Amino acid sequence: MDRRILIVSEDPRLVGDVKNLLSGEPVEQTQVRSGQAGLDMIVSTPVDIAVIDDRLQDMQAVELIRNIKSTVPDMIVILAAYKHSIQQEIEARRTGASYCIIGPGEYDTLCQFLLQATALESRHLLSKHRRRR
Repeated sequence: MDRRILIVSEDPRLVGDVKNLLSGEPVEQTQVRSGQAGLDMIVSTPVDIAVIDDRLQDMQAVELIRNIKSTVPDMIVILAAYKHSIQQEIEARRTGASYCIIGPGEYDTLCQFLLQATALESRHLLSKHRRRR
């Protein structure tokens, strides 16, 4: 079963880079252009991992992370920031971000993290399924 990754960004470069990094991998990628659309998607469709752009127009990324984690506490959330800010990273982590990447220079790290996260999620679900038997 494919893992579903939600990319919340208006930036075609971030969306394109994430899609290119994961092409050929067993993941389904969906993009929305606003924080509210991201929340709507999470409520209506199961999502395993969310990649959140820190430059959304309709809400702060930290607010979106907080809302996501209150709705789906186990979801893996990654903040994609364009400028390094220790304050922003700390706040994102406190509200539930699993990881923060800073700019395109960390896209290889993002790809590795996404692949590991999808593998961990698969193992977690398999383990959960085995315990039910």
